[in-house]
Amino acid sequence: MILTLSQIKINRAGEVLYNDLGLSVPPLVEELSTDNETPWIEASLESLAEMKADHIFFIGNAEGDSETAFSDDVFKNIPAVENGNVYEYTQADSWLYSGYIANSLIVEDVEEALGSN
Repeated sequence: MILTLSQIKINRAGEVLYNDLGLSVPPLVEELSTDNETPWIEASLESLAEMKADHIFFIGNAEGDSETAFSDDVFKNIPAVENGNVYEYTQADSWLYSGYIANSLIVEDVEEALGSN
């Protein structure tokens, strides 16, 4: 299985997370974003597991996709998965869109998720 990550420079969600909100860019995202001109970057399960992320913002096609994606044994040791810090959004949410309203909703989602921890 291959998952995609939000590109730092092109994808609006990535810009909001890493530029507007000032969240730390994981080294894997930084590395894969270099010389990449597409909004999304692909990463293997194994490379995602190595990120040791404290929080994961997951955008799936439908509600419950994150449970399927993160049920693989390779994810069990990721701090975000261990601690229940995987936040799931679908195509109906603002994460795939750009503009003032969509960006504001992304900020609200992140503040709600991180504020509870």
